[in-house]
Amino acid sequence: MADVAPVVLITGATSGLGRYLAGELAGSGWQVLAHGRDPGRVADLTAELGGSARGYVADPALDGVTGQFFDGLRTARALPRAYDERFRAQLREVTDQMLGEAA
Repeated sequence: MADVAPVVLITGATSGLGRYLAGELAGSGWQVLAHGRDPGRVADLTAELGGSARGYVADPALDGVTGQFFDGLRTARALPRAYDERFRAQLREVTDQMLGEAA
């Protein structure tokens, strides 16, 4: 059976730490589900990430976090590997590296 890429949903992925994390994880083979409020910025990010990255636009202040955002969340949570300790360890490793670089 072929390895399947881990999946991560990143809220606020179009700028700052969210954008950095999206790039790092996509570059490490993760499938990134990128959330943002601005459709143009989400489209730019998913084009930049390429591969299997998918974008979701939602503004909690306007729509109560419904629609496409929850579709992405359901997709991520439905995958058994989302609960696999091996993939959570990979995310912790990337986070630790990022925190080390920021210090």
